Amino acid sequence: MSDEHVKTLARELFAAANSGKGFCSFYGEIFSPERTEHRYLIKGGPGTGKSSLMKRVASEAESRGYGVEYYKCSSDHTSLDAILIDGRVALIDSTAPHAIEPEIVGARDEIVDLGIFWSSEMLRAQKERIEELSKEKSARYRAAYRYLEAAEALDAHSRETVAPYVKREKLRRAAERLVATLPMGDGYRYRTGICSSIGMKGRQRLDFYESTAEKIYAVRDAMSVGSLFLAAIADAAVEKRASIVVSYDPIDLSSPDAILFEDSRVAFILCSSQDEECFGDKLAGSVNAKRFLSHDISGEKGRRAKAEYRFDRREREAMIDSACEQLSLAGKAHFSLEKIYGESMDFAALERFTKSLAVAICDSL
Repeated sequence: MSDEHVKTLARELFAAANSGKGFCSFYGEIFSPERTEHRYLIKGGPGTGKSSLMKRVASEAESRGYGVEYYKCSSDHTSLDAILIDGRVALIDSTAPHAIEPEIVGARDEIVDLGIFWSSEMLRAQKERIEELSKEKSARYRAAYRYLEAAEALDAHSRETVAPYVKREKLRRAAERLVATLPMGDGYRYRTGICSSIGMKGRQRLDFYESTAEKIYAVRDAMSVGSLFLAAIADAAVEKRASIVVSYDPIDLSSPDAILFEDSRVAFILCSSQDEECFGDKLAGSVNAKRFLSHDISGEKGRRAKAEYRFDRREREAMIDSACEQLSLAGKAHFSLEKIYGESMDFAALERFTKSLAVAICDSL
């Protein structure tokens, strides 16, 4: 058992995103060979028990005092894509669209094939229906990604519209002063931890940053300048030798929306004034991004820029709503597939296997 395991909190994040550039995965970063000692790559169709297997192993690990990171599915936040135990051992849903192939089979990566528990005969009898549902699901995802691509394009136009009015040097200095108040870390480390998603059940947000932090600085957005301030905060972490986790807008993965300094448990979260009220006693201060806009924004050109920005945001919301509708329809096809595959499974045998695997993995920690 690792001496550090008791310091690792149970936490929930996304390891991928349905974005303006399609499906974007951070699996390669989060579960890289440099960061994990052992990986169990789970193969199987929809509804074959991959998520349930991970939940069972996670429960066994937590019962022994190990910390577990839960990585939710970006399309269905009620399902798991991966877990990371004690920061060392990962169990990963390694099917498309986030397939991972083993690198050092057996010695480092192990394949967990749930296909051995299904009836191929039953699935062959449903072949045409499976093909039909798979095509429907893929078509709905393609449509959703077109809408998200349009939303990202509107984001880009918004940034271009606002750019002439941003006081970047003032913004940079303010971020550096704030980070300077934090304790020095023991070495700069960076990792991605997405806390928002757009999926089959609409927009979802996990409270990892709020729940993990001991202190929170609320960053009130103004014309998308808040994400620029958070980017400056992330840059300042390098000189502070801090370990940080950074979340990004799932549509525009270049725009940070939350940062956690892991050593000091201080978070910077992009939010509205209403969100800020929910932070309670953890609220250490707030930064209004409006202060980084020049007075020219109030002039005639500035008023036109603000009107363009408001239009872009309205259209962006419409694009996201349309993407959510398409993903909801993709979900109907997906859950129908889950039913077909689930009916073909020998879940009693899978449950026995899962119990044995959970014990074996935890015994090896």
